[in-house]
Amino acid sequence: MVSIRGVVPPADAAFRGETVHPYNAKAFIEESLSQNGLDLRDKDLRMKLLKLILILEETEANKSKKKKLDAALKGYDIASFGKIV
Repeated sequence: MVSIRGVVPPADAAFRGETVHPYNAKAFIEESLSQNGLDLRDKDLRMKLLKLILILEETEANKSKKKKLDAALKGYDIASFGKIV
């Protein structure tokens, strides 16, 4: 890891509360993921990861919309809407 002071092991940086960035971020990410069995050289895997990220982004956007809708409908008895009494 590289910081302003030069090369710093991640544990030392965490202990000092420093922000560090990998010298070679691409290699660092590939190595980190390969330790968990994910090989980024596999194009199919990369496409699946991109799709997953897009799904997560869409889900987050929909949560925000749902919260706004819930706030607008608060106070109305939606559960009994449309029921024949």
